[in-house]
Amino acid sequence: VVLSAPTPRALRHVAERVRDASTDGECNLGAVADILAAGREHFRHRCAWIVRDTADLAARIDSVLATGADHALPHTPVVLVLGDGRSTDADIDLLDADVVRRAEAHTPRSQWSDAQRILVRLVAQHTALDRYGSSFDLVLAHGVGATARKVTDGTLDLHTAMASVTEAPAAPDRERLEQALASLDGVPTLVDLTPGGALSRLLADVLPHAATVTPGPSVDEVLRVLYLQGRSIDWRAGLSDGLRRAELPVAPLAEEPCWPTVRPRGVESAQPASEPVDDTDGRTVEETVLHITGDLLKETV
Repeated sequence: VVLSAPTPRALRHVAERVRDASTDGECNLGAVADILAAGREHFRHRCAWIVRDTADLAARIDSVLATGADHALPHTPVVLVLGDGRSTDADIDLLDADVVRRAEAHTPRSQWSDAQRILVRLVAQHTALDRYGSSFDLVLAHGVGATARKVTDGTLDLHTAMASVTEAPAAPDRERLEQALASLDGVPTLVDLTPGGALSRLLADVLPHAATVTPGPSVDEVLRVLYLQGRSIDWRAGLSDGLRRAELPVAPLAEEPCWPTVRPRGVESAQPASEPVDDTDGRTVEETVLHITGDLLKETV
């Protein structure tokens, strides 16, 4: 669930209104999340949560109202990490059904090797992130992750990848890794889809202070972090399977007075004013208004 507003004050206001709307007994949390993501313009001050139900959402919003702070994160380079790891049947059940179905057309799931399981998971996760238009400053891929990367960029089909993926890749090259990271401006945030693998361990040694996101089979946490960094996410494309509807408040408009500057009576302009043109033909104010209205309506008033 995402929220944003132009100012901190406006964010508190819209958060309070969304909390009240979401605690309605007939509120559909999925519809609330869809509309707040794909049906609203997104501003600088942001909050985002992964919640279980409307009560959980209300509690998160109450925390924001109590502290008065948004959750926006500093904008840092974001690196996607695709390596080797393990994946369970429970993980596979949460993935994009189309990717799983295509993989099963090559080999029944019960016969998948560990490498094939992680390959399917990485392809499905990367596909989901692409669907949301997620962008990364750098993608690091090694072993099974490198094979998955070729599938998602279209240079290798999933059928061939399932047949060729291996479980014992060579160790990642530290020198090449450091050269790739040197191209980044500052310490990156790592989005590690395969924590615990050889590439992840090497990154922990090279970048011991980097913030790391390990999202599990769902990409929701990745989207949350990208959103809080202020990055653009194509929510409509990502939710294209069916955008649910809900009636929710919008962010309040910024209250900015827009009064014209009026020169005090009796103060002469630095530039001589041109002679006023009188085109009223001697009509009164009321008659002039009626005349203008008639011109606009193309009728006699």
